[in-house]
Parts: sequence; structure tokens; C-alpha cells
Amino acid sequence: PPQSAWPGTAQSDFWRHRSTPEKPMVEFDKAYHVVAADNRVLYGTSADDMIVCLDLETGKPLWQSFAEGPIRLAPTIVGQRVLFGSDDGFIYCLSLANGERIWRQSAVEKAGKRRPGNGRIIGKYPIRSGVVVRDDVVYYAAGLFPRQGAWHCALALADGRRLASKPLSASPQGYMREEAGRLFAPTGRHPAGAFLQHLKR
Repeated sequence: PPQSAWPGTAQSDFWRHRSTPEKPMVEFDKAYHVVAADNRVLYGTSADDMIVCLDLETGKPLWQSFAEGPIRLAPTIVGQRVLFGSDDGFIYCLSLANGERIWRQSAVEKAGKRRPGNGRIIGKYPIRSGVVVRDDVVYYAAGLFPRQGAWHCALALADGRRLASKPLSASPQGYMREEAGRLFAPTGRHPAGAFLQHLKR
């Protein structure tokens, strides 16, 4: 079954002087999320760290591909490419046809260090945001705690080349969204999330 990143409800919030249990807000990975395209269904797993591709008609497995950490959100399909982030700190780009890796890229240079996190060994800047692609640019966010490093990143869809990265002052976790040409990342209790940037149209 899914292995959620965060434990149950906090029993109090000392910052806001509340002693009653808080409603959990970071629940994006309580279940596996699916996407479908080209007669295929795909989902990522947080229990065994892989992307699974099934035949839409029969449900039979077509291929699977492993990352080096939990995959907590549904992949993004663009044409014949599958993109997703993992707690290992990397964005992966695979072929939709057969699952072969096209490229893999980290949020920042020298990001290969690992640390304990949520009962696992994960990357220094785990990727727990969705992936948004616009005009052949891949946008995502990495990292959990701004003081330890959280980043908003852009990569070239063709080859994974780093185009830009900037530090974030919020903790990006969950599916990013585009609204009126602006990109936002959810951050837990803040309803609007964090504004990341204006997207070109």
C-alpha cells in the first residue's frame, strides 16, 4: 500500500496557541494517482519506488521503471514522454512506449547527498511537487524546508538541461497549478500556495 510521507494529525499547534488536533493538510500521497494516454495507464508508487504502466483495455503491465526513492505524485505525460519527480531528488524523463530512460536531472548541482526522511533514505532536495510543462520547458519544485534548501527549477524538455533555479521561501508539496498565466505550488496550510513565476504565453 502507499507509504505516506507524513504521519497523522498534529495534536496541537503551539504557534497558533491551539491545543486541539489540527486538520491534516499535507495528504497528497495517501493513495496512488493515475494518468492515462495513448491507451496506457500510469502511476507512481511510494512503497517500491517505481512508475508502472498498464494496458488500458486489459490492465496487464506493459513496463515498469524504478527510481531511487518514493514517487508520491502522478507522472506528467507530454507527447511520448513521461516525467515525474522522486524523493531521491531527481526528475526523470521516460519513453511512454517502453519506459526507457531518456534523461534524469537533479534540482541543483552536487545534489547527490542523501539524508534520513520519513523513515527512508532520501535525497537532500526531495521532489514532492508535480511537473508542469509549457513550451518545452519542465517546471517543478524541490526540497522541503527553505532553510535547508527549497528550489523552483526549470529544465529543457529535450535533454534535461538546467535552464534556471531559484530559492523558495516556502515548502512546495503537491500538484502545482497554473492560474491566469501564473504558476503556484501548494505549501500545506496556506490556501493560495506559493507563487512561483509568470509563464510565457
